[in-house]
Amino acid sequence: MPSLSWFLRPRARRPVVSRRCFFRPMVEMLERRDLMATVTSLGDSLSPTPGMLRYEIATASFGDTITFDIDPAGSSVVTIRLLGALPTLSGITLDGTTEKTGRGATVELTKAAIAGSFDGLILSDHSIVQGLIIDGFTGNGIFVGGQLNVIGGTTPAERNVISGNIGDGVHIEGSGATDNLVRGNFIGIASDGATPQGNIFGVSLNGSSFMGGTNNQVLGNVISSNSTLGVYVGPSERGDTLDSNLIGTDASGTLARGNGEDGIELEGATNISIGDVGAGNVIADSGVGITLTGGSGNLIQGNFI
Repeated sequence: MPSLSWFLRPRARRPVVSRRCFFRPMVEMLERRDLMATVTSLGDSLSPTPGMLRYEIATASFGDTITFDIDPAGSSVVTIRLLGALPTLSGITLDGTTEKTGRGATVELTKAAIAGSFDGLILSDHSIVQGLIIDGFTGNGIFVGGQLNVIGGTTPAERNVISGNIGDGVHIEGSGATDNLVRGNFIGIASDGATPQGNIFGVSLNGSSFMGGTNNQVLGNVISSNSTLGVYVGPSERGDTLDSNLIGTDASGTLARGNGEDGIELEGATNISIGDVGAGNVIADSGVGITLTGGSGNLIQGNFI
């Protein structure tokens, strides 16, 4: 029989096995996937069908990208003749560079031979337009009434050609028209960078009389051969930047392609920056290089006039 000390000695504890079942869900990080729609038709209708540009804009959601795949054979230009104003772009990327991929084609948006006046494209907020030819409209080429839009880009493929419109090439207007970027476009000349094809104003930044647009940027464009002003900056605009543009020349900067009146006109605008050290504008072959009327705090430096 075991002694008393045997019963009193420390015993090793058995491991306690819990009967509870712990479920640990696996969490997968999801990639943001914006939807993509594709324009496959040159046609237009006020009762559009899938594949038409009008239909794809009307059915797109915020964050979607609209691409083009119209002519697999690779024509140099594919032309969509519009029968009326398109739906407003809001949070949509309209990417004409996709038609160029592997084919070198360019998408042209123009007005059909009908009565009436309308703009080529209308942007509200957060939209991108690149790689398009926008010409022949009886209104503005592009009208912007909102914020954080991008027209053009930093590469030749992303360039828009906005020319030959009876209104302005790019018209930005309204108290909410802020932080928009117009970059790297041909405005008032054809896609060859030399042939005159003017608008009324090249670019118009025209804030409302109560609260103007702010912090809009016009950078690295060719703005030439327009019938009146190259760039107009109107009353109540504040904090806009105009840098590195060729105003009144061809794309090479060597041939005169003057605007009908002044290169740049500031009328009552405040804290506008025109040029910078190493990023000045070339302003040539126009009436007056830069005209200032009213306003305050404007900075002009580093330009070639």
